Amino acid sequence: MANSYTDHVNSIIRKLTSKLDYVYVMISQGTNYIFPIFIFPLIINRLGLSKFGVFSLGIVTFQFFNLIIEYGFALSVAKKLNLINDKNQQSELYSSIIISKIILFLLSIIFVAFFFFFIEEELGEIFFVFSIGLILVVFNPSWYFQAKGSFRNLCFISVSSKLITLLIIYLNSINKVEVYFTIYIGQYLFIVIVGNYLLFKNDLRLKIQKGILSKSVYNLKKGKNFFLSNFMASLYTLLTPVILGIATSKAEIGIYNNVNVLKQGIAGLFAPILQVTYTRTVKSTTLSSTVQAQFKNSLLIISGLIGFTLLVVLPGVFFADWICLYMFKEINQSYILAIRLSLISPIFIIFNSAFSSLFLLVTDNSKTMLKSIMVGSVVCLTFSFYISKIYGAVGILSLLIFVEILVAIMFLLNSIRLIKKV
Repeated sequence: MANSYTDHVNSIIRKLTSKLDYVYVMISQGTNYIFPIFIFPLIINRLGLSKFGVFSLGIVTFQFFNLIIEYGFALSVAKKLNLINDKNQQSELYSSIIISKIILFLLSIIFVAFFFFFIEEELGEIFFVFSIGLILVVFNPSWYFQAKGSFRNLCFISVSSKLITLLIIYLNSINKVEVYFTIYIGQYLFIVIVGNYLLFKNDLRLKIQKGILSKSVYNLKKGKNFFLSNFMASLYTLLTPVILGIATSKAEIGIYNNVNVLKQGIAGLFAPILQVTYTRTVKSTTLSSTVQAQFKNSLLIISGLIGFTLLVVLPGVFFADWICLYMFKEINQSYILAIRLSLISPIFIIFNSAFSSLFLLVTDNSKTMLKSIMVGSVVCLTFSFYISKIYGAVGILSLLIFVEILVAIMFLLNSIRLIKKV
């Protein structure tokens, strides 16, 4: 009787924890994407659109190298990490990932220096802060919390860092690009200190021992296909603002980045569901699970996500002029069109993200994902300069939607071929 009661209580706790995971990730991811919606209009008012473009270029470049150093470890090592219960083995895996990130940092810093001092000299003043920021990325433990499913800790450090940054930006009275960039990057310092303290409390230690370098290189090789897919997908989304600035002006980058937070914000609302669902799918998928069954399950989840996305997007499309007035403090038809394109884009982004994580990754078909994304990247980077030159920010936003649709079609066609072979 006692055992039956205990099992019942444990069952209730598991269900509550399951629901809370979605809430925690939704809050943490939501703040990551919604945070710029409050911050960027304020910085535009203080710096002006052209200087905000320089600030935006710095942020976009940082995100690009942040992507390289993070390498997608949160997803690529999730399965292995969740199979390990021994703390010493977890510490060994954690340590090998840190060494992998240090290798990626050392490779990245060479390209950072080249970019800052030979391509974009205006960013030279923030090179030091930029480099410190990338060092913080190396020791950022968010990947571990995500891979392990410790969404409460992830939520705490994410939300706290954003609130502190928001407060400092509002109180700041020195209206210089380098000051705002330093404050923005400074949030990683809080994440590193508090996040690693939480890991230390959980008996996770950094262990440098014999053979760790070979394990670190193995981590890089093992996650290669996923990283390349993620890298190529982000390559065209992160490089297009840079190409836009080269082809047009810093003001066009400012327009693009200001409306781009809408796209990121909406996509970010649904990212938590994907994160939690992916982690659970990885844990629950067995060898007997069929490719056909996984395909049907993923499409079922995706249809629900797209339905909710439309409910969020459509009001913004119809009232884009109100959003324009808030974000730019004026009504401009070009800005309104850019806003509408940014609101439509998440529909296709969410489809591609969900399909790749819930079907292609779970069924170990990362090569199929990589091929589709590479085609999309090549198409985007081939035409982005010419479209930027003629149509500016609106042209780039339109091109990105076209590429997302192209990738979605290739995902489906390649997956149907895969199912027929099984």
